[in-house]
Amino acid sequence: MSRKTSSPDSLGTVPLLAQKTLYVGVDIGKRTHVAGFLSTTLLARHQRFEHCPAFSFENSREGFRSLIDRIETYVPLLQVQVLLEVTGHYHRTLMQYLQELDISVYIIHVQKRREGLLKSDKRDALGLANQLYNQLEKGIQVDDPLQAVRRLAPPTEAAAQLRGMVQHHAELVVESTQRKNKLTAICDELFPEFTRLLLNPNLPTALALRSRFPTPALLSQARFAELREARGKTCSVSDAKLRALQHLAAQSIGIKDPAHSYIVSLAFNGYHVTTHTTVYTYGEQSSSITSTSGSSSGATIAPYSLTTIVLHSNRD
Repeated sequence: MSRKTSSPDSLGTVPLLAQKTLYVGVDIGKRTHVAGFLSTTLLARHQRFEHCPAFSFENSREGFRSLIDRIETYVPLLQVQVLLEVTGHYHRTLMQYLQELDISVYIIHVQKRREGLLKSDKRDALGLANQLYNQLEKGIQVDDPLQAVRRLAPPTEAAAQLRGMVQHHAELVVESTQRKNKLTAICDELFPEFTRLLLNPNLPTALALRSRFPTPALLSQARFAELREARGKTCSVSDAKLRALQHLAAQSIGIKDPAHSYIVSLAFNGYHVTTHTTVYTYGEQSSSITSTSGSSSGATIAPYSLTTIVLHSNRD
C-alpha cells in the first residue's frame, strides 16, 4: 500500500506545546515510515486519536531529519517519546538515529490488527502513539505483556558486539541443522544400515568414512587398510566394527541408481573433515566454540562443507 504524506492543512501544525510531552508512534516500512503525533493538546483539538496529525518520511538520513524537523515544530526534543514496533530489522536504523539524539525510544511487539480493519499506515502509527500516551501519560496498565511498551536503553559497545555475534551464531546453528538433516537424508537413501553401527552419521569419524566412500558399493570394495586410514586414530570405531560395516555395505538395500549415486558422490568428492576451536573474545573473557568444517581441494565445495558450529565436542 502506498504511503501518503498528510497535507499541511490536515497536519495542522501548532505552536510549541509548552511543557507538554509529545507521543510519537512510528509504523515501520521497508522504504518509508509513517509517524503519528499525539499529546493532550492535540487530543483536545482533534477529539479522537485517529484524527491527530501524521507524517510520512523515507527510510533514509534525509527522511529521519525531516521527522526531527517536524517534531521540533511541536516540542523540543527533550519533550518527545517515540514508540517503535519491533518488525524484523527495518526499525533499527531509525532507533539508532533517535538514540544518538538522546530521544527516549520505546519498543513494543508487533500488534495484531482487529478483524475487519483494513491496513492503514496512518491509523497504525496513531494507534501506537495512543498506546504510548495511555501507558505513560495516563498510567493505564495492560494485562497482555505483548502490549506493554518498554523503554529501550542505548546499548553499550560490548553489548552491540555481543548482539552481532549471538545473531551470527544463531544463523550458523540453523544452517548447521539444515546441513545435518540433508546429510542424514543422503545416508538414509544410500546406506540405511549405516546407523546400525554408527548411530550418528554426522559425527567426525562417520563423515570421514562417508566422504571417503560415498556409496555402499565403494565401501564394500575398499581394502581394509583404506578403511582404517579413513577412520583415523579414533578408538571409538574398532576394527571389528569396520569389518561389520563393510559386511553391511555389501548387503545394503540402499538406492543403487547410478545417476543418483553419482550425484551424491560428487557431493562427497574432496570433502575433508577437520575439527578446530574458534575463540571469540569479549573484553577480558573468552568463550570457546568447537566447530566442524569441511574443505574441498576442488573449486566446488560440497553442499554440506560450509562451517558448522556446535556447542559441545562430539565423539562417535
